[in-house]
Amino acid sequence: MSSVNNFFTTSDFLTILDDFGRQIIHVPITRSISNLSGKETLTDGSPSIIEAYFIRTGKGFDYEKVGLMEKGDSIVLSKYADAVEKDDLIYADGINVEISNIDGGSASISVTTSSAHGLSVGDNFIVFGTTNYNGVYSVATKGTSVLTITDTSHDLAAETVGQINKDYNKFRVSEALNVPGYFDNTGGATTFVYTACSLFLNDEDWSERFWEKMECFS
Repeated sequence: MSSVNNFFTTSDFLTILDDFGRQIIHVPITRSISNLSGKETLTDGSPSIIEAYFIRTGKGFDYEKVGLMEKGDSIVLSKYADAVEKDDLIYADGINVEISNIDGGSASISVTTSSAHGLSVGDNFIVFGTTNYNGVYSVATKGTSVLTITDTSHDLAAETVGQINKDYNKFRVSEALNVPGYFDNTGGATTFVYTACSLFLNDEDWSERFWEKMECFS
């Protein structure tokens, strides 16, 4: 009696992502530790879009929550050059609005959207898909389809491509494992690395919250 082993090809897996996956925003974290206090600071990097397929674990099926990420969900990320690491941020379930123009000056960034953005002064939002302006910002002033950001570090050329993301859920990666997967149905054993992550919802800065707790015992 013989058995037949069937393997996914890389293209098979990408087809699954195209059909059943989704786009999320990944913000890598840079860690720095003070030589004096030993305190760790987490600094946000540049947001970028990745395509993902995620699995809900340990929960009953709920039609109203299908496609939404929740605390404790596991997620499999693929076709992504930069590794996802512990404490990185994931933004999901937000609303994207196209940017028609974004231009930085010596003191502020002006953003014009192709439709009404619906943001208010003080709201946080993400810029992604640009060359030089990707980041997480706060609205300083706003009009129906125009907003400004107080910023002194982006005195750069104007761009006309990109998006803003608003009304998102914010997750921090609690665990991340780079997993080698083999996707090949011709016997060639082609290696294709993807990343598996376990996420939990977090709307606070982890490092500040950690040290506030530690100070309670000092």
